[in-house]
Amino acid sequence: MVSVIQSSDKQKRTAQQLITDVFQKKGVQFNLISVAEAIPYLEERNYYYKFACYRKSFVRDKNGKYIDLDFQYLISLSKLDKDLRYILLQMTLEIEHFLKVMILKNISYNNQVDGYEIVGDFISSYNAKYSKSIGFESIIWTQKS
Repeated sequence: MVSVIQSSDKQKRTAQQLITDVFQKKGVQFNLISVAEAIPYLEERNYYYKFACYRKSFVRDKNGKYIDLDFQYLISLSKLDKDLRYILLQMTLEIEHFLKVMILKNISYNNQVDGYEIVGDFISSYNAKYSKSIGFESIIWTQKS
């Protein structure tokens, strides 16, 4: 019986082996970057699965080999992906901060809203949903520690 983690048709490969046994056999070229320069990207900067996913977005010929796909294109996509993740993360953090400030401002200047009542309602709904009993003191104690 073969486990989910082990597969009889998959072998552990080094970066050099991945390049020769997978990328080059599937038609990925190394014109814009040499094989020697590409190895560190698979060993130290990224990983095979991500490059394989990017590779699948390119056109293949009738034999299944990629047409005009250079490994440098995969590296460029990887860099764009990382830059996009950092931009989206920063945007998300800024939006979250802005929303928290706006909520607190609205609560502070609205005499019809009691912040303690909102927290109390939350605690009541939490206790009912999870069959637990938390209170203001336990929340404050948790945050202090």
